[in-house]
Amino acid sequence: MPAPQKPLTIRTIGDLLANPPHTLSAHCPACQHSETLDLRALVARYGGDIEPHELRPLLRCRHCGHKGAEIVIGGGGINPLPGA
Repeated sequence: MPAPQKPLTIRTIGDLLANPPHTLSAHCPACQHSETLDLRALVARYGGDIEPHELRPLLRCRHCGHKGAEIVIGGGGINPLPGA
């Protein structure tokens, strides 16, 4: 029987990129549009050390133009930091 895996704690978008298949999505509270974000593009633009929750005020909805988004980390087995 294999040893149990240690839970993965995601702190930054660089951590997400380094641990596929984990994903990051944005959800617009104004129009309910959701979209999976391109982690490579985010790391190139903001650096790998930015925390997912820090992206909230930086994102603008492609559908309605609302600025600010809810951030959703996907992939299972993740224990994000409080506020992330």
